[in-house]
Amino acid sequence: MEIIDKRKGGLMDDIKGPKVYRSTSPSGLKQEAPPGMDFPAAIKAVLAGNRVTRREWGDHEAFGLRRDGFLMIKLKDGYHQWIVSDGDMLGMDWEVV
Repeated sequence: MEIIDKRKGGLMDDIKGPKVYRSTSPSGLKQEAPPGMDFPAAIKAVLAGNRVTRREWGDHEAFGLRRDGFLMIKLKDGYHQWIVSDGDMLGMDWEVV
């Protein structure tokens, strides 16, 4: 399977936006899942009382939330104060869980 750029008709290396994959299956082209929320939208969801996670984390049991007035992250071993990383702030794959 190779990644193609539909706009140019060639291979694409690091182009932002949905990627399309050329497949040998009869179903033809398959498109990546659309991006989720950006970080500001995720924080608004947390402030509204929701829990959020990132697709990149690959674990819906890990999520961010507001608890006792602090931004917390729930991991398998319990709750921790969430130190937000640059990757978290730039991520476009936030989802409400």
